[in-house]
Amino acid sequence: MPRLFGTDGVRGIAGDELNEELVSRLAFAASQQFFTKDGKVLVGKDTRLSGDMIESALASGFVSGGCDVVSVGIIPTPGLARLCKETGHFGAVISASHNPIEYNGIKFFSPQGVKLRDEEEDQIEARLSQKPNGHARGTFTKNIDLCERYCQDIASFFNLDLGGRKIVLDCAYGATYAVAPKLFKKLGADVVAINAEPDGSRINVDCGSTMPHMLCKTVLEQKAEMGFAFDGDGDRCIACDSQGRVVDGDKMMGILAKYMVKKGRLPGIAIVTTVMTNLGLEEHLAAHGIKMERTKVGDRYVHQRMTEKGLNLGGEQSGHIIIADRTTTGDGTLSAISLVEALKETGADLSDELDMIPEYPQILLNVKVGDREEAMNSPLVAELTQKAQERLGKHGRILIRSSGTEALIRVMVEAVDETLCKEIAFDTTEKIKFRYGV
Repeated sequence: MPRLFGTDGVRGIAGDELNEELVSRLAFAASQQFFTKDGKVLVGKDTRLSGDMIESALASGFVSGGCDVVSVGIIPTPGLARLCKETGHFGAVISASHNPIEYNGIKFFSPQGVKLRDEEEDQIEARLSQKPNGHARGTFTKNIDLCERYCQDIASFFNLDLGGRKIVLDCAYGATYAVAPKLFKKLGADVVAINAEPDGSRINVDCGSTMPHMLCKTVLEQKAEMGFAFDGDGDRCIACDSQGRVVDGDKMMGILAKYMVKKGRLPGIAIVTTVMTNLGLEEHLAAHGIKMERTKVGDRYVHQRMTEKGLNLGGEQSGHIIIADRTTTGDGTLSAISLVEALKETGADLSDELDMIPEYPQILLNVKVGDREEAMNSPLVAELTQKAQERLGKHGRILIRSSGTEALIRVMVEAVDETLCKEIAFDTTEKIKFRYGV
């Protein structure tokens, strides 16, 4: 039986794969594995239309397990994580992050404000067959004021005056729709907010961090200094410079790492990234004496490695960035303000910084498959990987992995030679599609 938990919690099409019965069983299993009967569970969500349905089922399972549920309403995922750490309560976020509208998901957070480890998720799965005995009963209350507490916490980190700086924010109709514009305005920025309504029928649709073209277009039209695009639950952030060029998570980490070294905030003079991070960033950091460690895809794996090594900065190309002395998980709004802080204090220009960081040609293609595990464990994938790496040599790499949230196999190829990069990527993808595609 395939593992229920993926790269980032449990996800699926709401009402189908992620139905009310499964959600309730998940919550009850989690309550029996981790939560004490007098403990509280904080529950937050993004703007998805299915959020209320999932919340009802989730609350039912928790309450049946004896937990007192506190619904904080719409809040960015990192906001819920921060509240968990401050209150010492467990938490659950209802969101499918950057995924399409029809999806939803559940991410659990510990009282330390961090995502559960693989073995902890496995323990929840092992309890899914358990049913309530009819005796334990908790309560359900709402406290939407807790989101304001998160905003105040983020604001307390910065002593910035952004007066006169025009900044565009694309909130993807998601959980940052109120938080991000409010915080930037509080710092004095001239904010141009787009897609900043809590509209679950349009969350992530042709906008946000996965589709930053609207952000770039608006930055140019408004003659803004820069812009930032978030995803549906606000744990990702992608930037844009004044020339309308995308600044991904790799580039943002490169800028932040150099700044944090100067401020004495980069212990070990190292950062943690994933296998997807561009070789160009690794070369750039090495030239500045900064080491880079790679881990598998998923910001929780990045955070785990950061904790193990005592490091303060890590993240993903997709825009998940963790600044450990300020947060326990990817926080798009915090990352955006931190980048502005770094640029303002050093007097650097985002466009100039972008030009300094090389980028190897990199292609990421997806193949929709019937069975991710079958494809990934096949001799074909192993053979394709070996042959491609032999052709790429030391100045390139190939990574074939399964999506943690969708029925996809992802093929990433990186090389100095763009023609070779494309040739290998498309050839590999077609062979996987021919054998396992649907």
